[in-house]
Amino acid sequence: MNEQQGTAEVDQASQAKPWFKIWWVWVIIVFAIGIIGNAIGIGKSNSADPTPVPSAATSTPSEPATASATPSPTVSAEPEAAVVEPEEPKPNEGPASEAEVLTLFQDFYKERSDSGVKIAQSITSVSFVDGVVSVTFDPASIGWTQELFDSINPFDNMAVFAGTVMAFEDEPGTRLRTAVTEVRTFLANGTSLGQHTAAELYELGTGNPYQPGR
Repeated sequence: MNEQQGTAEVDQASQAKPWFKIWWVWVIIVFAIGIIGNAIGIGKSNSADPTPVPSAATSTPSEPATASATPSPTVSAEPEAAVVEPEEPKPNEGPASEAEVLTLFQDFYKERSDSGVKIAQSITSVSFVDGVVSVTFDPASIGWTQELFDSINPFDNMAVFAGTVMAFEDEPGTRLRTAVTEVRTFLANGTSLGQHTAAELYELGTGNPYQPGR
């Protein structure tokens, strides 16, 4: 009677617990997982190829570089071209020509005339013969009478004004003195208004005694 009761109680206890709460069930499960895992690991290790593949790289000795035996061309140095210094312009040689003399005198009179100098505006002709420059004044050419011209004329000798262009040591004066020896002035009727030599004009303009060649 007691044995039957004990067995009945065990059966009732077993039937009352769920299976995942029974300890020996988990022992069996763990044991089974271990067996399966070992079997899988052995299979993988057998299927893998353990033999390493040797490297096929082979070092090839490099060929030594061969130096070029071709000689480099020799560049010949050309002589440098000689530097030619520009020649300084030489001063005019020889006496001034007739055309040069007339141009220098006429340019001076034109410059004074353009500046409003009435005496210069009354000049009607300039000539150069045998070293002598002749200048003619005509007051009537600018609408003046002779009396008006004489009243405003500051020069007792009109050659002082007419020869001003050659009275100094500048380039025109120096050039003109190589050819001009005298300056003479006249009215349109031929009356003389005065004259001066080149030396006298130079002394009047510079205050120095004239020396030939200056």
